[in-house]
Amino acid sequence: MAFDRSGVKGLPEGSNVQVIKEVPYVYFRYQWKDSTGKVKYARDYLGTVEDGQFVPNDYYLRLRPTKAKRPEERWSEKQKKETAVSAISEEKAVEDQVEEKQDFEIKTKAVGVTALAASILDQNGMIDDLLELFDGDVNLVTRLLNIAMGAAITAKPTYLSADESKVQMFFGNTTCPTSPRASELHQKIGHDLNLSARISKLRIARLDDQPTLALDGSRIDCSSDNILEAVVGRRKNGLYAPQINFSLLVDANSGSPVGYRYFAGSTNDVSTLEDFTSLWNAYGLPDKNPMLVVDRGYFNLEMLIKIGLQGYRFLAGAKTCYKLVKTIIEDRNSEFYEAAAILESTNVYGIQDQKVLKGEAGKLDVNVSVFRNPVEEMDATRR
Repeated sequence: MAFDRSGVKGLPEGSNVQVIKEVPYVYFRYQWKDSTGKVKYARDYLGTVEDGQFVPNDYYLRLRPTKAKRPEERWSEKQKKETAVSAISEEKAVEDQVEEKQDFEIKTKAVGVTALAASILDQNGMIDDLLELFDGDVNLVTRLLNIAMGAAITAKPTYLSADESKVQMFFGNTTCPTSPRASELHQKIGHDLNLSARISKLRIARLDDQPTLALDGSRIDCSSDNILEAVVGRRKNGLYAPQINFSLLVDANSGSPVGYRYFAGSTNDVSTLEDFTSLWNAYGLPDKNPMLVVDRGYFNLEMLIKIGLQGYRFLAGAKTCYKLVKTIIEDRNSEFYEAAAILESTNVYGIQDQKVLKGEAGKLDVNVSVFRNPVEEMDATRR
């Protein structure tokens, strides 16, 4: 007895249903002639029917095949592909309009993480900049963005560099499951040593006036023999391994990447500032009047004085043991317990003082803000 498909919802246009061991299977039946003129047939199963509803399988969800157009990967030979695709197209020309409508609906309803990431890259100009960087090579840019989005989406959220270093999609090593492709891609884009400078130039040009830019470096495990900067360095977990220091400059307001550089794994963050500022100066970043935000790993009086005298505004973290901070804590200690020092809508006491940074490069007037968190103090005493 034939399967009654009249009440089934969501069946693909032109599909058939076959019951095998009481399970209704949905499929497309394709027909074509080979080079000898012999008629050939093939079936591609699309899913099953459960409770009056079409349930698609992985093949259908991944490739979205139609009766009018069978995905090329399903054909076994190039000649058969061409013959079959041509024959089906001629035989089912009317279904092209249906396919276009379905394709439009799929695109307009795409709200997945990958679609969102691609939309963000499009809006912040990254796609256009990469196309310009690689001379309009759409295939190469597509591969790069797919790798980047895949790495970002599948990475486990963490602030620990030991875990972050496991994400090695771009750098490749012996544990990378796609090492041949990764090596090929690295060869194609990695020979140009000016790559990071060129992308920085394009990204800086897109910045608004007075942007807030965050700079930070991350130690990434790298066992590749092709990357000279991969040297033994100390991880935050205390162990040592071949790694690189990958530094990224990001627009803190939009989250959009502005530039990157990578250094030897033994390089500390503060020593990278001179290289960065030379690059930024060459491409007009000072004209944007940016505010640079860095953590305490970049705190070095000489370097901060240098970038300050070049016109850069900065907000740098510092340890309480640094003399600049320690003198404020010792000289104004009682103020950290006064009600007047409590910051509005917080449980934190804060004091700001004006200081002068002095070094071989000269002098620089700065504002130093020191905070006391009584809640953390109380938690610390209970541990």
